[in-house]
Amino acid sequence: MNVNHSIRFTKNIFFLFIFFTTCLLIITVVSFNYNKAGNLKSKAFETLSSENEKTIPISRMTSPTIPPVTVIPTISEKAKWLDNDRKSLKNSFWFNYHAYQDCAKDSGGFWPEGKLDCLFPDQLSGPSVVDKELTAEPENLYYKHMIPSDFMKHLSDEEKIAVLKEGIGLTLKTKITVNLIKYSTVSVDSLIVGLESGKDGNIIRSVSLMVYPQLESLFTAVLGTEMRSKILYQPFIEEAIGQKVEANDVHELYLAALNRCGENAENGDQSGLGVYKDFGEYKAVVQFWGEGGDSTKDCNIHVVKKS
Repeated sequence: MNVNHSIRFTKNIFFLFIFFTTCLLIITVVSFNYNKAGNLKSKAFETLSSENEKTIPISRMTSPTIPPVTVIPTISEKAKWLDNDRKSLKNSFWFNYHAYQDCAKDSGGFWPEGKLDCLFPDQLSGPSVVDKELTAEPENLYYKHMIPSDFMKHLSDEEKIAVLKEGIGLTLKTKITVNLIKYSTVSVDSLIVGLESGKDGNIIRSVSLMVYPQLESLFTAVLGTEMRSKILYQPFIEEAIGQKVEANDVHELYLAALNRCGENAENGDQSGLGVYKDFGEYKAVVQFWGEGGDSTKDCNIHVVKKS
């Protein structure tokens, strides 16, 4: 009995040894894997933290400064003035970007109001007989005159008074010379809107943007004609007709109106009169309304539906 009991005791000790050894092995393996995973997680966290340190927090980020000379207003998918309600113009990006205004006594409470526009007649005579031979101009339109005021926000009160008394030429030249970046996107050109059914008419049938060589030359002297036409005239045409147009086509129109049309044309060259470009169902053409009895001496880029 004692011998058997001794054998059983020895076996029990052996099995306990095996059991504890196995448990120890399992604990060791689990502990190793856990530490390994912890180390990997720690390294991953350190890497992530390192990457985060390389990233500027949103609160500290600033948008890149883009000089205005390269900012070209983008056409809205809903933009199209011609053959549309006048709200399409009043609410458009281009119109508001350049802060066009109408004289209070002529605005009818609809258009943005500004005293500067009162220096000019509200109703212009419109296309001449020669101009109408080039386009299918609707009859009996009211050609409402409006003037931009975007340059006025940069002027002091004294300068604003000087502009009202003497015009914007000298003041604008001084400002552009000092700060081209600020003034590069400014419009100085009259906008004429051909309204159906009088000055309070709802439907726009044509739009025209004047090209005043004496003022435009202040911009082109430092910007060049291509950039100036891209900044002001290309988005004007694109929003008027509701589609993209080629910059080269707009530049040709701009040069024709700037240097080869009107009483301020270079060397009296009038070859720019009648230069046009087809844009789908619409046409942009250089016109000179002075022949129609209007007091203007310069030409415009006139956009209207094709015949």
